[in-house]
Amino acid sequence: MKALFAVIVGIVVLSLYGEDKRAKEIPVAFLLGDTYPFGLQEVGSSASAALEDTLKMKVTVKSTKETFDDSRWTFHSVDSVGNEVKSQREGDGMLKTEGQYIFVTYSIENLQKTPALIPPCSLLDDKGRTFLPIEHQVARRYLPSEYETQEQRVSAGIKRKQCAIYELPKGARPIAVEVMPLCMTANHKLFGQTSFAGKKINLSSVENDALALTNKVETAKKTTSSQSEKPFMLTMKCTRTENTEEKIGRAFTVRTLGYAVELKVLNVPQKDVSVKAYFLGESGKKLMIAEVVEKEVEVLTAKVSSFKVACQPVGESEKIDAGLELKGVIIQAWADGKIVQSYTSQYAWKKYAEMPDILTKFETYTRPHPPGPGKPFGRGFGK
Repeated sequence: MKALFAVIVGIVVLSLYGEDKRAKEIPVAFLLGDTYPFGLQEVGSSASAALEDTLKMKVTVKSTKETFDDSRWTFHSVDSVGNEVKSQREGDGMLKTEGQYIFVTYSIENLQKTPALIPPCSLLDDKGRTFLPIEHQVARRYLPSEYETQEQRVSAGIKRKQCAIYELPKGARPIAVEVMPLCMTANHKLFGQTSFAGKKINLSSVENDALALTNKVETAKKTTSSQSEKPFMLTMKCTRTENTEEKIGRAFTVRTLGYAVELKVLNVPQKDVSVKAYFLGESGKKLMIAEVVEKEVEVLTAKVSSFKVACQPVGESEKIDAGLELKGVIIQAWADGKIVQSYTSQYAWKKYAEMPDILTKFETYTRPHPPGPGKPFGRGFGK
């Protein structure tokens, strides 16, 4: 009864105070490093996603600069079904575990021009652990009948509903699903790379949402209609705190660069902000990204949120014109999938500071591997 009451109160609060829980389509852009060192980075910062939101993924290939629509993903449900699952086929027996099985349903649409394998989605729990789905050939026998004949390949232009089974420890609580573009499965060198970060979908039950809303009723009553209509404002102050140069020998220099960032939000009690710092430098008179540092910050209206961002040391040899000379930084603050504030240490870079796809505009500098003691570039190179 308490749970039912909380749901009812939640619905009332939604209608009274204008909370919008409708599903939305969220554009997500990635930069795919298809040559060594391989990599997958989100371009900019997309809005947070929940169940029933649709992620529309677009990919830019680093080597060719080609940009294409990749896929649409919508996650519908994440349900614990206990520690036993009965097979849909006679004679297969039960699927059993000491933990629990989680069924995840989602829709996938292939926006590419060719068929694609569906990459496995990671399930994350409240203890920071990551889980992959049970192997498809085993899981398909225990899926509900409507998913029994599902394939792991989806044709171009086709949308299909899928289901996956995960095995989690008893008591573990799933809090997010992480999904990657379909193109990740096109190259065996990329498929299965665990270091790549995709887009996360946050999970929460209707009951928990309603209880949270119930606890916020008093706060919501104090919010005026004019305040809710006003867009939030974010102030950002950036101050250089570190700019060092260390000479090693006659021609080799190691540089570091760091900044303090202060954020404050107005017109709303709090806001989730993603800060991206792009440290830039010159290599052979070519402007390149030395490093990207990202911070996720909950900014409160009552106080300033402050933190530091710094680039790891970068080396340059004047003698043989190798390495990279750090020049400065571009810092962007993102909220709700948009740039809301930006800073640049050089006025000439102002046009870049407003670009949401800055990652695709510059090459990323790759630090050479350390060659070993007693040889050139023995310090300052490599991470």
